[in-house]
Amino acid sequence: MSAITTHATVGSTKWVTEKDLRVLVVDDDSGVLESIAEAIEDRFKVLTASSGPEALKIIEAEHPEIVLSDQRMSPMSGLELLEKVASLSPNTRRLLYTGYADIETVIEGLNRDILQRYLTKPWAVEKLHGMLDEAGKLYLKDLDRFELVSQSITRLRNKLLAHRVYGMLTNIKALQIFVEYHCYPVWDFMSLLKCLQNKLTCTKIPWQTPENMQAARMINEIVVAEETDVRQGGHGHASHYELYVEAMEEIGANTDTLCRFADLIAEGMPWPQAMKRAEVPIPAAEFMSHTLEMCQDHPAYEVAAFFLFGRENLIPDMFRKIVEGLAETENISIDAFRYYLDRHIGIDEEEHGPASVRMMKSLCGDNDMRWRLVKRAAEESLMARIKLWDGIAEAIEATQ
Repeated sequence: MSAITTHATVGSTKWVTEKDLRVLVVDDDSGVLESIAEAIEDRFKVLTASSGPEALKIIEAEHPEIVLSDQRMSPMSGLELLEKVASLSPNTRRLLYTGYADIETVIEGLNRDILQRYLTKPWAVEKLHGMLDEAGKLYLKDLDRFELVSQSITRLRNKLLAHRVYGMLTNIKALQIFVEYHCYPVWDFMSLLKCLQNKLTCTKIPWQTPENMQAARMINEIVVAEETDVRQGGHGHASHYELYVEAMEEIGANTDTLCRFADLIAEGMPWPQAMKRAEVPIPAAEFMSHTLEMCQDHPAYEVAAFFLFGRENLIPDMFRKIVEGLAETENISIDAFRYYLDRHIGIDEEEHGPASVRMMKSLCGDNDMRWRLVKRAAEESLMARIKLWDGIAEAIEATQ
């Protein structure tokens, strides 16, 4: 008897909920195997194997969440099987059923963390269900949902990092066009940042205690550096947006449209009208609209997904190589750009990146519904970035 379910997939990653948990039952006695499968199939998805080697093949292919094995099997004992499972699939919960005569072997397995729980024969069905329920809860508690989301967006992330636009930045004109579009994601990053601060801390009067103090602390620390960082040479403070604008001016990029847009926002004009009035390039306007709609209409954990997954973790490092190469070939000053990129890379890698991950985990915990929405938001943010990069590439091509 064997019943296999197809799990909800996130890319190539399986997303498991309590309803989807699979138990691989291993026994070389077909009668026992069938009776156990029948006893648990109304509550779990059941896989079966009649030998250790067969079980290992299933584990390599299916990665079941729970393995329940008989101890007395030939030629591979249940303990030997679970030892291999622990090496092959460490997250799988490993359970054994055995006779009283095997108790010393079982204790050795527990002490060596080869198995995690066991049942001795004869057992009641209620005890079997109880042990499996406990194993399922512990599996889901220990599941790294952040890693699941990260794996699920690998294809989109790789597509972004391999985009043709990077290979087009071979002259100063192309770089100027790039930054004249890219400056808007730099601006709306600040909006994401402040949106999270508004949602996670108290920014109104009278003051109230933040609901999630850990997340509040993290976002406040990030705001300090992003909104009021130290200027080059240590003279005064500026936002990373202001540092970027200064870097644009240094290489002769046009900042008139960006500044006009920022001035209209400062005067209180709604952002959709400000984009049109300032004549923000359409690809950049669409990108910002996506971000600002997320800020307006979605909860903090989805905004945090845009903040964490949708921003350029590796792009600044790549960008730095490009601008330094251009500085050598075209004899231009890039001191301001180099400073901006060094600050962006250093702070993100050492502080903001890890802090953002902790914030995300704090906001979502083991709530699978939230993580699924985070996954969707992460995908949307990367697709929006790819679309923006497409628009920039087309703008560069139009000048050649």
